[in-house]
Amino acid sequence: MRLHSPVRPILWRPQFDKAARLLTQAPKFQAGQVLLPRKAPWLAEHVAELLGFLDGAHDDQVDSTSQALSWLSRRIATGNPTAPPSPKRPAGAPRQTTRR
Repeated sequence: MRLHSPVRPILWRPQFDKAARLLTQAPKFQAGQVLLPRKAPWLAEHVAELLGFLDGAHDDQVDSTSQALSWLSRRIATGNPTAPPSPKRPAGAPRQTTRR
């Protein structure tokens, strides 16, 4: 996926459980630093999952949100808020497809 797709997932192995990861990001929510769109088809479901965390049936979006906030915080703290271009495919280069 990293070589043949415009989507470039970041390989990351979390150190703590989901609750601890969200707890470390809670101050950002409390300080109003986490912004969500006013209108989005997924917004109600996402907010419900955030507010129901630990007691809800689903928590994947919450975990993804906390990990994204952690990643962004690390990037900003190191003075490098943007991801480097892929060494296999420079930014803006067209994706190569193979036809069979």
